[in-house]
Amino acid sequence: MKTSAHFHRIIGFLLLSTCLFQLAMAQQVVTFKNKRGHTLQAHIDDKTGTATRILGLRDDIRDYGVDKAQVTYQTIDAVAKRLILDYSSVLKATPDIVRLKKADTDGSWWFVEYEQTFAGIPVYSSEIGFSVDPQGYIVTLGAIAHPQSVLS
Repeated sequence: MKTSAHFHRIIGFLLLSTCLFQLAMAQQVVTFKNKRGHTLQAHIDDKTGTATRILGLRDDIRDYGVDKAQVTYQTIDAVAKRLILDYSSVLKATPDIVRLKKADTDGSWWFVEYEQTFAGIPVYSSEIGFSVDPQGYIVTLGAIAHPQSVLS
């Protein structure tokens, strides 16, 4: 009985390890420069070509026309549209094909999530999100978006 349970745990561990390895291998890391000349790295999903995570990001929200004290639910949308446009080449999305899904704040941080749309209809499992820290820096940005050619 103990041998059977141990065998099943080993098989489960091997399956989990294999899945995690394949997930890690399904992404590549690419280096690119943003519009401000900063060198960043992005994890690119092999299937969609989108940047699931951008590493080294530290854009100031003021670069997008809003002071930290002015951030509201309305102004964060304007910031997001400019941010998505600036990173559209790696996000594989543009402001005209996304819509605000959720914007939350804990009083210090902002957490913003968009979804991709096609002909005004939300694309299942799509997400473009970013966070703004208490000092007004955009510190995370990533997406699960689908190329327009696939949706057409």
